[in-house]
Amino acid sequence: MDERLPRFEDHDLVVALDQLGVAALVTNNYKMLKVPRELAAIMATSLTVIAIEGLGDDPIRAAGALLLDLPPILAQLDANKAQIAWMRPR
Repeated sequence: MDERLPRFEDHDLVVALDQLGVAALVTNNYKMLKVPRELAAIMATSLTVIAIEGLGDDPIRAAGALLLDLPPILAQLDANKAQIAWMRPR
């Protein structure tokens, strides 16, 4: 998409993804949802952020957890406003 994105701070990344027309961000960095600056950036966009807590940096487990919970998340999406889904799979 853009080679600069990996260097962005979370709040700048959220805004940049929205400006690029990206609809959603899935991340293992659930801690960003506890930071006011990051939350403000999310709320200033129409981006959906899905944060997965408790799986560490294991992308396979995170993908599996996402696939299990994705249908109800998709049913509630509104492309016109910012939304947050905070997943805590067991």
